[in-house]
Amino acid sequence: MGRYWIWSLFLMLSFILIVLCVDRYSDKLYKGKFEYQGNREKTTKIVGVKCKKLYPRKRKEYIEIRTLEIAQSVIDKLLIKKPILFLSNSSKVDLNTTKIVLNQIVKIINHLDEDAILSISTHTDIKGSKQYNLQLSQRRADVLKDYFRQRTQLSLIVSIGYGEEIGKRSRVEIELKRIK
Repeated sequence: MGRYWIWSLFLMLSFILIVLCVDRYSDKLYKGKFEYQGNREKTTKIVGVKCKKLYPRKRKEYIEIRTLEIAQSVIDKLLIKKPILFLSNSSKVDLNTTKIVLNQIVKIINHLDEDAILSISTHTDIKGSKQYNLQLSQRRADVLKDYFRQRTQLSLIVSIGYGEEIGKRSRVEIELKRIK
C-alpha cells in the first residue's frame, strides 16, 4: 500500500514539474516559430489563429463519399428501421415521422462518387379499389420524386406506383442504379 502511494505522489509531482517548465519556457518555445510580441496573451492568440488556418473545418458533419453499393445498403437499412409513411388515403408525406429519414437519404445521395438513377417504388394496401390504389401509389411516388429532385443533383429520377399489385412488406422502396 505504501509503495503505490509513493508512486502516485511521484507521478503527480512529475506532472506538476513538467507543466511548470512548459509554462515558464513557453515564450522561448514560441519565439522562433511565431511572431512573438513579448506579450504572452497576444502570442497565444497568434498561435491559435495560425493553427486555425492550417486546419480549416469545412463542414459540421462528416459524410464520406460513398459507392453505389454502400449507399444502397445504408438506404435499405434506414428504410427498414424507419419506413417512409404517408397520411391515410393521401399522397402527403407524414413529415413528423419521416423528415429525418428523407434528409438522411438526401445526404447519402448527394455524397455519391458516381452518377446514378434513383428509382422510387410505392405500394398500397388492399383497402379500396385497384384503380384508386394504383393512382394513389403513383401520386405518392411522384411526391417523393419531386422531393428528391428539389434536394439532389441527380439527373434522372424514376417514380413508379404499383398499387396493390405487388405485395411488398415495404410501402416505399428506393433504389440506386448505376448509369452504364
